[in-house]
Amino acid sequence: AIAGATVLATAEQYPAGSKLWVYNPSTTTDGTERINISLDESATQIILKGGDWAVIPWTGTANAGDLDIEAYGQTAAGQVLEYGVFGV
Repeated sequence: AIAGATVLATAEQYPAGSKLWVYNPSTTTDGTERINISLDESATQIILKGGDWAVIPWTGTANAGDLDIEAYGQTAAGQVLEYGVFGV
């Protein structure tokens, strides 16, 4: 796990065929309010600047171990991330 990160979904919550939707609703687009998303509990794979969003197909339990999806902000507390995990 990444220190200070928030778990968005545990591996058991997204079986085969699931989709992760993430959105940074910040109106600051200069990158100072980035949100980092980790798909492997160790590094950032997705960086969302203000207004950015992504939809990612994901199967947490198909990886080498059950890996949670985590997020952490670039700046201090108070950043908002909208997200959803959708199964089929």
